[in-house]
Amino acid sequence: MGEKKSLKIEKLEINVEKVLIDRGEEKETEIVLGERELLKIILLPSVNHPLKNLKVYLKGDGSRAEVLGIIPGKGHTYFDITVSVIHQGVNTSAYTHVRGVLFDESKAQFRGLIRIDKGANKTSSLLENRMLILGQGARADSIPSLEIEADDVKASHAATIGRIDEQQLFYLQSRGIERKTATRMVVDGFFEPIISEIGNESVAALIRGDLWVDILKVKSKEAIV
Repeated sequence: MGEKKSLKIEKLEINVEKVLIDRGEEKETEIVLGERELLKIILLPSVNHPLKNLKVYLKGDGSRAEVLGIIPGKGHTYFDITVSVIHQGVNTSAYTHVRGVLFDESKAQFRGLIRIDKGANKTSSLLENRMLILGQGARADSIPSLEIEADDVKASHAATIGRIDEQQLFYLQSRGIERKTATRMVVDGFFEPIISEIGNESVAALIRGDLWVDILKVKSKEAIV
């Protein structure tokens, strides 16, 4: 039966040759990877495209996938994001890491699935979801799941939902930084583990800029200039 380990094990080393940026224009996307194909998917839902159902099939032996997602919630936006990674080939691996920050009365539901089909031995797959709540009326639900039908595999998931650390804000404010600016700094730090994994600094810089443009499109009680 599958072996479940904590996310303390090293992140999968994936030598990505193809990068796909998915801004959620299509509500449903299916991707099938062939033998030894390598793909990094950057998932960027927005207030205009808050619904996404992404399925990644690692069909070919030795295929690799990395899914990185950023959810910026504000106003009354409701995000419904599903990421399913289905391992079908032998010696496949995947790493899914999605983070969200929810301002105002925004809400988000994230469902993540790792499925390892029968015969997909020597599979390694990790799923991580972190949500940060800033708005008083904001809410997040995280539903990770594993379905394992093969032997000799490693699969693990982790999920956390929490509010902004007031001690962090207090420390920054004690250094003369205004609360709104301090909040932005904390949010930037929260998203940085995702952005730093992109591996291309020019793409990462664009996403950093787009992230705050998107957040500030709707005036937020917490969003900052």
